Amino acid sequence: MIKLQAASQVIKPHLHSSDSELPTLAARAAIELDSLHRGRTDDASCVRKLSDLLRNSVESVELPQGRHLAALMDASTVVIVARALRSTEKNVKTTKEVWELTREVADELEQAASQQTSARLEGLRDFCLELARGSAAHHHTFRSSRAPLPFRR
Repeated sequence: MIKLQAASQVIKPHLHSSDSELPTLAARAAIELDSLHRGRTDDASCVRKLSDLLRNSVESVELPQGRHLAALMDASTVVIVARALRSTEKNVKTTKEVWELTREVADELEQAASQQTSARLEGLRDFCLELARGSAAHHHTFRSSRAPLPFRR
């Protein structure tokens, strides 16, 4: 999780495609959602954490000189999230739609974690699984694209 500081405001941890913890967190959230759907558990700590990361990634941040940043997602993170959104049958075409739907998914994940009735538990689980797959694939290609050590054979 990345923490930045803009002006006097501390930017909360948010999604980043190269975060090595993201695939595991998303997969654990999917497992928790499946367990909630089947009535096997009440624990949803990973679902809450993922919900917070998603919400923090699309909240507006004040920058110096009166400017603001609409979202804290880099291009590769937007692509990964957009693919995960498409797996839940949400048709996204623009970055603005990705941000709006990400806010909706974050709210739905929070509702599911707080044991409120969510009819979309299976769809949320599929979103988390696709987010885990996409971030794991990106993390693998990101790590394999590094230049090898010069003295290694």
